[in-house]
Amino acid sequence: MKHHGLLTFILILTSIIAFPLYAEVMKEPEGYIDEGKMPIIEDTPTVENVPVVDAATDRAARRAAPSTSGTLIKKYFKDDNTYVIICKGYPKADTKAGEAVGTAREAALLNAQVLAGEIFTSGVDVVKAGSPERYIDGKGYAMIYYILRHPGLRRYAK
Repeated sequence: MKHHGLLTFILILTSIIAFPLYAEVMKEPEGYIDEGKMPIIEDTPTVENVPVVDAATDRAARRAAPSTSGTLIKKYFKDDNTYVIICKGYPKADTKAGEAVGTAREAALLNAQVLAGEIFTSGVDVVKAGSPERYIDGKGYAMIYYILRHPGLRRYAK
């Protein structure tokens, strides 16, 4: 009987110690996003977060997007610290409608980052310095407004 009591005590003690460790191991790292379950959140303009792309440029980009055969629609300096890239991405072949939108957005983001990498020297990390302002889903493509912000960004242009 003593052995059963000791065994029960050891099992309870082990579970008390192991449970917090298990919960800590299963916790997702900070900033983790499960893209399969979460929608892509756009950088929505607010009073503090004024949109970088003005309405006229937005209309022109939307009109140009369906007729543009490549990925790049427009790229320009907004000011010395801000660069705007408007480009498209196409979905992976043989994807369903919901997945096609996600893969097209992902492709648009990657296209913008690659284009930014070609424009700026290695002094600017285009992934960390950039963020999507907006995604627009078209028929068979997704368009992104990718904004790079870095102090003195114009100096880093190739």
